Amino acid sequence: MKLSGIYQIRSKVKPERIYIGSAVNIHRRWHIHIYNLRHNTHHSKKLQNHFNKYGKNDLVFSVIIG
Repeated sequence: MKLSGIYQIRSKVKPERIYIGSAVNIHRRWHIHIYNLRHNTHHSKKLQNHFNKYGKNDLVFSVIIG
């Protein structure tokens, strides 16, 4: 089932760091974020640098409006 809406990616270590996005299929978009971050090709250099320093386990994905 597709869930569309607005989502956030928040850091556990630095909770003031938040990435906000929207997607027609949030689940698929999250997987694309993780794929790009793991391959060091994410379009957001700040999020990429954060991921490189703190890793995937620091990021919390959540739906704001679904």
